[in-house]
Amino acid sequence: MSTPPNAGTGSKPPLTPSAKPAASPAEAPPQITVLPPLTESSGGASPPGTRRPAGRPEAEHFDQPVILQQTATWSRSILWLILLSTSGLIAWAALFQIEEAVQAQGQLEPQGQVKDVQAPVNGVVRDVRVAEGQTVQQGQVLFTLDPRSAQAEYQALTQVRQALRDENRLFWSHLSGGTDASLRPTQQALLQASQAELASRVNAAEEQVKQLQQQLTQNQVALKGAREQLALNQRILDDLKPLVDEGGLARVQYIRQEQEVLRGNREIERLTQEDVRLNHAIAQATEQLRNTQETTRRDLLTRIAENDKRMNELDGQISRSQVLQQYQEVRAPASGVVFDLKATAPGYVVNTTEPVLKLVPTQNLVAKVYITNADIGFVQPGMKTEVRVDSFPFSEFGDIQGTVRRIGSDALPPDDVHRYFRFPAEITLDRQTIQVNGRPTKLQSGMSVTANMRTRKRSVLSIFTDMFSQKIESLRFVR
Repeated sequence: MSTPPNAGTGSKPPLTPSAKPAASPAEAPPQITVLPPLTESSGGASPPGTRRPAGRPEAEHFDQPVILQQTATWSRSILWLILLSTSGLIAWAALFQIEEAVQAQGQLEPQGQVKDVQAPVNGVVRDVRVAEGQTVQQGQVLFTLDPRSAQAEYQALTQVRQALRDENRLFWSHLSGGTDASLRPTQQALLQASQAELASRVNAAEEQVKQLQQQLTQNQVALKGAREQLALNQRILDDLKPLVDEGGLARVQYIRQEQEVLRGNREIERLTQEDVRLNHAIAQATEQLRNTQETTRRDLLTRIAENDKRMNELDGQISRSQVLQQYQEVRAPASGVVFDLKATAPGYVVNTTEPVLKLVPTQNLVAKVYITNADIGFVQPGMKTEVRVDSFPFSEFGDIQGTVRRIGSDALPPDDVHRYFRFPAEITLDRQTIQVNGRPTKLQSGMSVTANMRTRKRSVLSIFTDMFSQKIESLRFVR
């Protein structure tokens, strides 16, 4: 077997491209055996035309395996890097805290209440002295009413009261039976007719009583005569009885006399009943006469009392009408901005139940928001808040800092707008403007806002543990 050209020389044998320097014995790397490639024998010739590298023998081969050793430094470094990164991430999640915020929807409102301006009396607008959006001061004239309507109402009430007063005077004259020279001719004629009617009814009742009394007198005379006739017939009957018993008188005559006595008794009985009836009729007629007078008097007194009550009510209405005539000019009850003006031109009909316009206070605006039951627990007055106006995108115009001023003591029930229980809250704003194109733009009442109230700080790790706890808790209710 031929030896390699490099054998016995101080030069190192050539390595394959994958060969590396051997590691130190202390590292004890794993050994990798590489099989040598097939080579030609020393006596073999190269194919014609083959170009040999310079400085290398014509025939070259390996007769021993090459052992490559790999170091463990990189694997250990990667392992420690993973452990340190994981530990650092967990430590950061446990120590680093983020702010937790509660989001609530609402709108901007003035601190003072919006005042409804109503007309103190029904009427027609004669002059409008303000316009929509105009700022007015307290006591400034807003609009005036046509005074003719109030004057007509006052005159009508006065005329009705005077008519009731005259009617009462007429009734009192009727009760006294005299006349009143201050009454109008029509009332005097009415008084005379009423008195004549009453006198006619009284006379008719008195005449009926007189007739009954005359009938009673006649009946009493007839009753007296019947009693005397009965007594006479009874004596004759008594005298005839002995004669009939002795046979000196026919019995037929005695029987006839008995019949006369019986007829006399029946007549007396009839006249007695008639006497009772006439006395009862006289009593009824007398009572009717008295009732006629008392009923008329009672009716007149009742009407007088009703008229007095009505006049007292009219006195109050007349006084109110006199006062309202002084309020034909409607003035602003407070300073503010005119809003929702309905009476925009003369001729508008106003009443005391519907507002004619509204005054929005010129005080600073506050954000009135509604917080749900799930978020109210950590919200307290004095908390810092970020208020974002929906009309101005947050990414471009930013937000407005604010502070929670007040929280409702109880939840409001659901309504047509909000379908859930909610707590009202007010947030004061640090500024009343927002920068638009480099210029401050004033906020307006009624703008919708979104408030982010910073409630507390919590670690990032607690977010994941809460999610895990919720998953574990949900397993308890799996059926």
